[in-house]
Amino acid sequence: MAKPAVFFRADGHAQIGLGHLVRSAALAEMLTPDFDCYLVYRDCPESLLADWTVFRATAQVAATDSPVNDAQFLVDYATGHSEAQRSIVVLDGYHFETAYQEQITAAGHHLVCIDDIHHTEFVAHLVINHAPAARIEDYHTAPGTHFAFGLRFALLRAPFREAARDRLVRGSSTRHGVFVCLGGADPDNATLDVLRQLASASISAPVDVVIGSAYQHEAPLAEFLEHTPLQVRLHRQLSALQMARLMQASAYGITSPSTVCLEYLSAGGRLYLRQIADNQTEIYQALLKQGLAQDVTDLQRTDAEARAKNTSESQGLLDGQQDVRFRKLFRGLGLSYRQATKADSLTYLTWANDPLVRAQSFNSEVIDSVAHEAWFIRRLQDPHTHLLLFNEGERAVGQVRLQIAKQEAVIGYSVAESARGAGYGLAMLHFAQNHLQRQRSEVNRIVGYVKRSNTPSLITFRRLGYREADTDDYSDAVKFTLYDL
Repeated sequence: MAKPAVFFRADGHAQIGLGHLVRSAALAEMLTPDFDCYLVYRDCPESLLADWTVFRATAQVAATDSPVNDAQFLVDYATGHSEAQRSIVVLDGYHFETAYQEQITAAGHHLVCIDDIHHTEFVAHLVINHAPAARIEDYHTAPGTHFAFGLRFALLRAPFREAARDRLVRGSSTRHGVFVCLGGADPDNATLDVLRQLASASISAPVDVVIGSAYQHEAPLAEFLEHTPLQVRLHRQLSALQMARLMQASAYGITSPSTVCLEYLSAGGRLYLRQIADNQTEIYQALLKQGLAQDVTDLQRTDAEARAKNTSESQGLLDGQQDVRFRKLFRGLGLSYRQATKADSLTYLTWANDPLVRAQSFNSEVIDSVAHEAWFIRRLQDPHTHLLLFNEGERAVGQVRLQIAKQEAVIGYSVAESARGAGYGLAMLHFAQNHLQRQRSEVNRIVGYVKRSNTPSLITFRRLGYREADTDDYSDAVKFTLYDL
């Protein structure tokens, strides 16, 4: 049986950089176990195309195509390369305005947009922004749009996810040296500015400088390297694995506040940022505010505690599980939800009395229909209770209940017997989080209680990045908490 198809549309060149292409390829790599991925581009360095194996095929849009024709090319390409009537299209770029998006959704495809500047109205089914402080209120979207925000959804390639998992298990090893990478293009040659700053600071440690395939300042860089006292090792067009190993060996890194800085947080030591583009402001400000990085002008500070902060605080956020989260969310793009009504009472009772649900409940007795009806009506009338019923098309597949008290919401869920095994639990829990962010902005943490014997739910909460702790609130239970929604 053929896998579902995902079609990426992204560009990259010396002027705009390679970030859109690199993070699209990172997402494609994460999805490939469950999806066939394709790339449609207008501009892309041949060296990148030659190295990528994550895309089953690629196609080039004509440089003269208008946005309407560009979108139509993408729609036609998706139709011709997928057996399913409805595929997934991922857009990464600032020129994909609302009208372009509407052309994709009008053709019946699920739409995902990767964004970091909330520059237009989005009609996507899912918006991805891995900036740590991304907020739903910054976006103007269609009512049914879902969101994957923050470091839990960092668009990281496999070696960096592996490095993050390794750090959580083994901790940070002894490091030495400086890592410098200002992106694949670095149009204003910030690399040279940073090297001059390191030279003025009399840095004696080795400096590993990485430049990409779109870098166009090799002549002035070579002239500087010929006369500098710095111990510079220059690297060109490294693989993700080579990059990760350089980062893991460095005591600190200097990067642009783009995807490369999130890669460094996963694999490297202390992080310093040099902003080189306006669209990097959100990540730059968030990482500095949260103490996960410092500006490169602070490089000579001696506050060791502040400079080491990022190596500990980013661990719980960059856990290397981004690939699992994305595959589950993409599997759940066909889900919709609504508030339950009185007419759903019998459906809820049937699900609640499912033998497996009762076995994993803290009160395992079968629920009486009269008692259930009274409870259900009270919950519907309670403004602090949200009963969300999830559907796939016309089929009800599960429910999520949110009980809110001040700034905390207690969450519980169940998946209908007929829908189990599809991995909907993770998507349902995450979309319920999005619901809270939209409807109850005062809530800043979600708590879930799971029986130790309930292995599927334990795995689901762990995969979503909830922090796990023992609890006396319920017998033989684990308490999961998600902070800073």
